[in-house]
Amino acid sequence: MNLPARGLIRISLAILLASFLHACGGGQSLTKTIGPPGKTAPPITVVDMKGIPADKAQMLTEFVAEAAGKRDIAIVQGAFGDGYRLDGSFTAKATGSGTVLGYQWKLADATGQLIHSFSGAELAGAASGDPWSAAAPDVLRRIAAGTADNLASRLSELGYAIRSGALLAPPQSFAAAIPVPQPLFAYSAY
Repeated sequence: MNLPARGLIRISLAILLASFLHACGGGQSLTKTIGPPGKTAPPITVVDMKGIPADKAQMLTEFVAEAAGKRDIAIVQGAFGDGYRLDGSFTAKATGSGTVLGYQWKLADATGQLIHSFSGAELAGAASGDPWSAAAPDVLRRIAAGTADNLASRLSELGYAIRSGALLAPPQSFAAAIPVPQPLFAYSAY
């Protein structure tokens, strides 16, 4: 079979696959985003972060926004009238097996009414001098993921539309079924 015929077969298979996926979606466009049912969660402003250095606080805030965004929760800067506020307290203590970063969050509504509080700890590596030096980005990402999970759980209990988890990649068997186009021209360095 010549190369142009193979290309036509691959294109035909791709169109057939797209048609099949479109039919499985009940005729809905594959580009339309369908979120979970319920009301949209109000934006959450990180207001106060006690006990953590400013550079680590900024990094953690960005990681929390990223992790929460995957759950359809907006972490914003500035005050938003009907939104929620999130306040945190942090500790870093050197131990014999590394550094323990502790955190406690309080989620409140716009009037200051406490809605949810939770805490946790993450083990980091050994610190050189200041215990906060062990707060590497991967440790802060774990704290952010735990924070997003707790926020999602509570907001879901309150009836807000929250994505239940991170989006998953398709199974390897599905990816292996898609034909990979071969190059039309071969290059040789000989």
